[in-house]
Amino acid sequence: MENDVEKDLKIALDIINCRYIPLHYHFDTTSSIFRATNEQLSKYEHFFIKKTKMLSVIASGEQIFNAILEGVDKIEAFDISTFPKYFLFLKKAGIQALTRDKYIDFFYKSIIEHYKSKRIYDKYSELYFNKIRKYLTGDYLFFWDSLFKKFTWEKIYFSNLFVEKIDEKENIIKNKYLKPTNFEELKRKISNVKIEVYTGNVFDLISKFRQENDLIYLSNIYTCRGLYTYLAMHSRLKLSRGGISLSYNFGVMTEANVEACKELGFQYNRFSSDEGILIYRKK
Repeated sequence: MENDVEKDLKIALDIINCRYIPLHYHFDTTSSIFRATNEQLSKYEHFFIKKTKMLSVIASGEQIFNAILEGVDKIEAFDISTFPKYFLFLKKAGIQALTRDKYIDFFYKSIIEHYKSKRIYDKYSELYFNKIRKYLTGDYLFFWDSLFKKFTWEKIYFSNLFVEKIDEKENIIKNKYLKPTNFEELKRKISNVKIEVYTGNVFDLISKFRQENDLIYLSNIYTCRGLYTYLAMHSRLKLSRGGISLSYNFGVMTEANVEACKELGFQYNRFSSDEGILIYRKK
């Protein structure tokens, strides 16, 4: 009988071989992985400072790494898709194994510009992965070892397993953890961080989350599910006194919804006409 990682691997192989096309921007159990965030991190990352326990959507993992940099060391991470957790731990292992420049080469520059020689590109990708895999264990090692035995990193990373259009060059600039001194600080901290992973719809996972958090990051769940469904879900989450929850919004938030949220203790910070962050501070 197949276990979960074997089932996930079989689907991933079908995706890379173009036998199955996952959803990119509509989320389900086999949705594609975001290589990098498409949110304006700088607008809300200051809320991560002096927090220690976090509940977070996995997505690209970049919010999690920036939170660890600020002091978070206990994380409950979840995603409706089964694949982001594997990428999260691949990136985590990459931080532990590689220098900052080699990490960027592997996870970012490979997308921005191809090496002139594909042979050299494949050679260095293989060398980098051989260093990274030493920090992978269990299902995460099995998953990535299995893929690298069949495909090059280029074939994996440019497949439908990943969302195709993300500005990686912009992400190198806007990610605080990718600044040279911060990367070294994160490398020192990340080995001591405890990450508990959950796969599924957050509405079904609430009863499984165990820790009380002082930071909750819900990405764009509000945008996907609508205000009142979101508010009902939010009221059931374990947020400690003085803790903060953040929900990113893509799309216009009506004034009526802003006022409805304000009455329940939320604040909406608008970045532009169609992006903003919904903030809740528990008193």
